[in-house]
Amino acid sequence: MSQRINYMVLCSKDKARPISELYPSLELPSKCDSLLEGEDLFVVTEEGHEIVAVLLTEDYVLAEATEWVEAHGADRPDREALLKCDARYQVSASLSSFEVTFEAVWIVASRLAKTCDGVIFDTYSKEWVKPF
Repeated sequence: MSQRINYMVLCSKDKARPISELYPSLELPSKCDSLLEGEDLFVVTEEGHEIVAVLLTEDYVLAEATEWVEAHGADRPDREALLKCDARYQVSASLSSFEVTFEAVWIVASRLAKTCDGVIFDTYSKEWVKPF
């Protein structure tokens, strides 16, 4: 089983928008092909690596955000706001080519974060990531 890079763009449900609404204005990298299938976004890099982005708003999203903030966000000035994040865009890809995939995942996550004033958490490295 290959490892995956997962960037979680944490935000509130009231700021999250369906990916289908955001898709036309996301400004994805020009060297990538993209396809919107229902509410899921598929991005393929020029090297053929696939990135998937989905919006999650189920009850467990808040519990997981709380867990990440408590474990890795004690010193964040926005900690209290992050503890209320009940939605997230999950952007993930296989780590078959880490450097290429990492950058593309970062760009997609950053574009989504910009739309909802979101904060990015990398579940692979357990670190908060500055947007692009």
